[in-house]
Amino acid sequence: LAFRALRGPIRAARLGRARGATVVAGASADDGDWNDEPTVNIPISFFSILNLSPARASPASIEAAYTSVIQRELVEGFSNSCLAARADLVDAAAQVISDPELRAEHESDLKNGRLTPVPASQLGGALALMQEAGEHEAVIEYAPECLAAAKSRVARRDITLSAALAHCELSHNALTATPPRVGEGCELLDIASKILIAEAGRSFSVELQETIDLTLREMAPAYVIELIAMPLEAKRERKAGVRALRHILWADPENALNDRDAYVVEVNRHLTSNEVVDLFLEAPDSVPADAEEVYQSAMAHIVTGYRERRPMLIVDADEMLAQLEHNAYSTAQEARAQAERLTRAAADAGQPPPQGAWATPPTPEPVNVERAVCQLLVGRVEDAAYSLGMGNDPSPYALDPQVERFVREHSPSGDYTEGLIALADRWIADVAFPSFRDSARVERVPTVTQWFDEPDVQRFCERLEAAPALAKTLAAFDAAARSAAAGAERLGDALGGAGDVPGLRAEGAVGASVSASRSARRARVARLLRQNPAAANVAFGGAVVAGAALVAYGLGADTRSAPYTALGVSSVSASPKDVGALLGAAATNVADGVADVASRAPVFSRRAPEVDARVAEQIVRRWQNAKAQALGVAHNLRPLEQVLEGPMLQQWLTRAEDVKAHGWAWEYQLNALTVDKVEVMTPSRVMVEATLTEVAVLKDRARTEDDDRYESTYRARYELKKSSDGGGVRAWKIVGGSVVY
Repeated sequence: LAFRALRGPIRAARLGRARGATVVAGASADDGDWNDEPTVNIPISFFSILNLSPARASPASIEAAYTSVIQRELVEGFSNSCLAARADLVDAAAQVISDPELRAEHESDLKNGRLTPVPASQLGGALALMQEAGEHEAVIEYAPECLAAAKSRVARRDITLSAALAHCELSHNALTATPPRVGEGCELLDIASKILIAEAGRSFSVELQETIDLTLREMAPAYVIELIAMPLEAKRERKAGVRALRHILWADPENALNDRDAYVVEVNRHLTSNEVVDLFLEAPDSVPADAEEVYQSAMAHIVTGYRERRPMLIVDADEMLAQLEHNAYSTAQEARAQAERLTRAAADAGQPPPQGAWATPPTPEPVNVERAVCQLLVGRVEDAAYSLGMGNDPSPYALDPQVERFVREHSPSGDYTEGLIALADRWIADVAFPSFRDSARVERVPTVTQWFDEPDVQRFCERLEAAPALAKTLAAFDAAARSAAAGAERLGDALGGAGDVPGLRAEGAVGASVSASRSARRARVARLLRQNPAAANVAFGGAVVAGAALVAYGLGADTRSAPYTALGVSSVSASPKDVGALLGAAATNVADGVADVASRAPVFSRRAPEVDARVAEQIVRRWQNAKAQALGVAHNLRPLEQVLEGPMLQQWLTRAEDVKAHGWAWEYQLNALTVDKVEVMTPSRVMVEATLTEVAVLKDRARTEDDDRYESTYRARYELKKSSDGGGVRAWKIVGGSVVY
């Protein structure tokens, strides 16, 4: 045979019969010596070694298969003796399959399930070939017995390397399954890493170990999501996921997520309100909060405080929302001052003002409804009315006629406190509680009346009215007492790191020195205001944020207003008027975002705005963010359904599923966006043209080469249609799109 010429004369093909099965003899054995060497029975198939089936094993195919296997490039780390044994076994496989009598005997062994005794000196080569042939489970099953028979440390390393590679291949199968089994894949990789290190240390098969470590780090975020997405009853697994989440969200810049915002949106879908509060409070001082995180934490404070009857958390939430409002005002003032400076400089030079100098900054979602609920829950009814634009004093908050009508109709005695309580009940039940996994499962949300029936809540409100500082101090002591029992556990979690999630086990004790104090909370928010003055202009997006300007209880178009008399409970704690007075013209008119609702039932909706350049930019940015989430590592399809409709939605859902099925992930970064043209075709259909510059990186875990990357500037045309679902900007959906050039 031609393959004999490739290898030269071989002695490894001598075959004997022992224990009713074909016996493979070592190349270095003299006649009869192999019988003195211990053997291990393993399920080796010469057909599998050559990647042939009995039906395809013709002389020509045997020769081609032999050449392919002999020349195959292997992972670094196998010893020379293992490679020689492997080559001898490939020679023996080709000779057995080429000999009709020996082939018949081997096929009989395989058919009857008889194992093949393999000499100890050739076990490393045999397991390597089995692993290459895809017999991963068999390699893992028989590796311990082979290790026990191995005569040298080198032989043990060869066997261990084959077992590690088998775990890696099974991990790949799990990670590329539909849907991916991320946890299983990561655990298999972790086993591979552990057995390599235990047997040979970090210096053995360095390239493979580095690849395992890199894959574990890359998959850790997805593994964490898989853990925290488990049912709430899986407390141990979810606890491990939340603990590891700290490492991911608080990682140093070198290990930070490429698209942290999209990841946080996905994470928030699976967290409970208590977990959101804890993550926010325990974050290290070096990790500044962004506006979305502050808002999400404020919502979690409201829900947790309301469920656990802890009114101090409600006060904290109001403070956080007030700081976001103040930041919005500061941003608007800075933009105006900058425009005035540019205009004066241009006038001094005899030039017209620079284009865009007086462009209106993005309008933040108002949070006055959330603030009103917080103020009402601690007995500050006048302040709550003021935040809604309903008080006697002049208020920068625009009075929403729908809210006014709802309050009026739910105040049968004429005391508008009744209507405000009904408003808070509806907002808590329809917006706040559905925002988190645990509270969303509550079938009967407690009412505000039940809240005030609690003695602890009554005492707090009385203290807050008489002595605000004392009330907060006593609440701080109460909070300290509540957290004492969990203190040791949290410290243990922090010092223990994220040991339950492979890829994060050697990262150290992130969060070992964390603070849950109110001063720490304020420090994080203040750092947001200093370091990111435009943060409050982020539209607090995502399905979890349905509050803000979404509270519009549609009861017709009655816009009558009347002076409001005292509402029954005076406020002596910090008033929102100090912050509200700053807003002035910068305050968002909530009435502009209220939908016309035909039904009599209160609903949460907003009127869809007319599409101008600013609104068009918001819509296109929402689309780009949805695309990044759908094609990114999280493969989150929900944002697509919120911004696309019709054929375009189906097209991108299919594309996203295809990317996920191939084990890919696109990392998008939108560097520039300019709206060039807005053409209103009909009141419900608009054409928008925009120029975009984006960078995209393709992550393919099946490749070892560098990631594919491109940067492109292009002009796109989008067809927008006003949808009956949702309100505000979200009422406009993209139903068609094309690249102009």
